[in-house]
Amino acid sequence: KNKIRNRNKVEGSSNYKRDPKYYSIKTIVSKFEKFKTSNLLNDRYICIKKYKVSYNTMFINIGAHINNLDKYFRIYYGKAYAIRQSSKEGSYIIRFIDRFHLKDEKSTTSIFISREIIEESHFKKQWIKDLETLVDSGNNFDAFIYAKPRKNNEYINFSPSTMDYIDLRTSSSDGAK
Repeated sequence: KNKIRNRNKVEGSSNYKRDPKYYSIKTIVSKFEKFKTSNLLNDRYICIKKYKVSYNTMFINIGAHINNLDKYFRIYYGKAYAIRQSSKEGSYIIRFIDRFHLKDEKSTTSIFISREIIEESHFKKQWIKDLETLVDSGNNFDAFIYAKPRKNNEYINFSPSTMDYIDLRTSSSDGAK
């Protein structure tokens, strides 16, 4: 009982700051955009499994030149467009406009969104509506994915395990989802 009371005192103090728990990347992406505008990406951190990672390290622009694929999950982002997966009904491909620059190679980069992970989402109807709108409009948008990239010949692919690891935003800064 004393431990609980002591914890409440610490949490209630003005100096206490608890690390937030995120279940979707949307909040992190919003903070990234805010910190990028304020030029604070190196000064702000995300706590992942008790490790502090700067926003600058956590977010990787698809068009940036990198030497190695990261072994940790990162948030990859860039301008993209959406297409329907022709061989698998109800699935989509998000194709980045910029090519991934790994060492001296340029790779086409895509996110494969399977019908199954859309169906598992709590917001599946909204996701389908948003993806259909993006496909039909043909417009480019900002795509963010929390994942580890996989290299397959001249392609870099992302296969998210949940829709919570994807954020698609139109140029008006509103989330497409």
